[in-house]
Amino acid sequence: MKIKIISFILIAAAVFSAFLYIRSDIASKGEVREWVDSGALIVDVRTPEEFAVARFDGAINIPLSELDQNLQIFGDKDMKIIVYCRTGNRSGQAKKLLNNNGFKNVINGGGLSDMVK
Repeated sequence: MKIKIISFILIAAAVFSAFLYIRSDIASKGEVREWVDSGALIVDVRTPEEFAVARFDGAINIPLSELDQNLQIFGDKDMKIIVYCRTGNRSGQAKKLLNNNGFKNVINGGGLSDMVK
């Protein structure tokens, strides 16, 4: 019984730590607001179905699964880009992919609910 409880606590701690790590690269609301106000490209990396239900005004939809095939859409590698998704996980992956392909000014806006109004 004690082993099951200890195992559960360790698994819960690992999941919580992973969640905190994923959320650690999400930009602050202030930074997101500044970038939105400066005209940054806003990219929703959720599925088209998710995008159809709700989206940030002015965002374009490029699902994470299609991002690497559509890098030419971004053009200038110095352009400011905000990526967001549902929770910040896919947008974190999108930020890393864009950075790895030479895009220098990319921030993770987190989830749609994290984006400033």
